[in-house]
Amino acid sequence: MALSDEFRIRRILYALDAATDASDSLEAAAEIAERLNAELIGLFVEDVNLLRSAALPFVREINLGLGGWREFSPANVERDLRSRAARAQQQLEESARRRRLTFSFRVARGDVGREVAAAAEEADLVILEGMTRPMGGSIRISSSARTAARQNVRTVLVLRKGHLNARQFMVVYEGTEQSDKALSIAARLADTAGASLRVLIIAADSQSAEAYQKRARDSVARLGVGAAFEVLGEPTLIDVCRFARRARDAVLVIGADSALAGGASADELMDRIACPLIYVR
Repeated sequence: MALSDEFRIRRILYALDAATDASDSLEAAAEIAERLNAELIGLFVEDVNLLRSAALPFVREINLGLGGWREFSPANVERDLRSRAARAQQQLEESARRRRLTFSFRVARGDVGREVAAAAEEADLVILEGMTRPMGGSIRISSSARTAARQNVRTVLVLRKGHLNARQFMVVYEGTEQSDKALSIAARLADTAGASLRVLIIAADSQSAEAYQKRARDSVARLGVGAAFEVLGEPTLIDVCRFARRARDAVLVIGADSALAGGASADELMDRIACPLIYVR
């Protein structure tokens, strides 16, 4: 298939901090970079707020696995951060070399959101890890990762913990430039993953729906991929989330300018969605 270079992703930033369990999600990030023939950039952020908390005299740490308390000291936190960063770097290097990717890795200290946003200036896609809630199946991301997703100006993939086992990419399409970009990114990922592409047409009336569907069909034809189309009218955010939940192993792709993803809805979407999410800027 002859996908165009329009909206091509050339550099992928995988950002992690002390709250991230890197192994599975890092492997997924490398897999995505391989599919897109993109450079993989690893960034480990030493959260300065965590270090400041460790310096407070009344703060202690409890180990839920082993039980008991231990001193939550700057020295212990520093040691833990260095260990986590070293493991992440080793895992990224091994995975990237196995796939023959161009890659780099660095460690930064500061506010997680600001550091990720600054690093994202040189990337086309930022990958953040989401953790599945045990009840309800929705994806939760940490407050630091959420801040990073808000602050940076690049497309963000909120990834389920583990590999990206995508059988279907579902695109919210509203006839906008970002909808076109979302469709292009989803088509490229679906093509390289051997997954299906489903375009959800969001429109206030039948005339708009017809125009959007024609525009989306023309884009899909130009990209050289197959797709299924479905007109949803004007669903609520909850409707779209439920729709995505019913599709097994689906990835939802939505533009940041979508009425469904604007303002507070972006937070609600990240909290409610039960599948990986690509938030396109």
